[in-house]
Amino acid sequence: MNPIEILFEDEDILIVNKPPMMMVHPWRGGPRGEVDLMTLLKEQTGHWLYPVHRLDRQTSGIVLFALKSPIVTFYKDRWHTNEVRKKYITLASGALPVSGYYDNSLRNKKGIKQPCKTLFDPIAFFDHPEFSATLCDVEIKTGRKHQIRRHFSRHMKNLVGDTRYGKGKINDFFRENYQLGRLFLHAHKMVLPHPKEEKLLEIRAPLSPDLDKIGEDLFKKDWSFVKDTLAQV
Repeated sequence: MNPIEILFEDEDILIVNKPPMMMVHPWRGGPRGEVDLMTLLKEQTGHWLYPVHRLDRQTSGIVLFALKSPIVTFYKDRWHTNEVRKKYITLASGALPVSGYYDNSLRNKKGIKQPCKTLFDPIAFFDHPEFSATLCDVEIKTGRKHQIRRHFSRHMKNLVGDTRYGKGKINDFFRENYQLGRLFLHAHKMVLPHPKEEKLLEIRAPLSPDLDKIGEDLFKKDWSFVKDTLAQV
């Protein structure tokens, strides 16, 4: 297995680009025999790591680890405030011609409604006689479970490749025609304060190879321009 891509590292934090189809850390309900990101990084770096947050197994992109336990508290206190910005790239079914947001509340495991907000900006549009889709830059202002997936699904803009909240016909189309075998969701940008130094870190994670290849197939000669646009948002 290739080494995990390190995006930022110092004596306090480690930020990496998680590959798809990998758990962030081990848990009892996870797939048996599958190596998780934290275990691989411990072997790769020699550090003892404290996860600050996680991404779903299928989702690729930026993951932050603390190297000291007090730093976890530093980020947990700020994680759902404007001090930390978290942005994703996703492919949503249908047309989203203008920027907007979803702010309907979502229920937690106990059935309690929780306020949440998801902002989106359309970047590129894929049109096909069978299905259309919009590549979006998405920012979450809260961190509810499966927030992006649930918000887009609630508004009938299901994420491509989402087998839980998505549409089978759409997923089958992209699987058969573009070999997309997972959720099209990638955490591509994070802006966060450094826990010790008075500065903001702006971290960007390149698209994983599988999504980059699908982008080329979908958008053809425009893909380089699309990626340049994503690099500016």
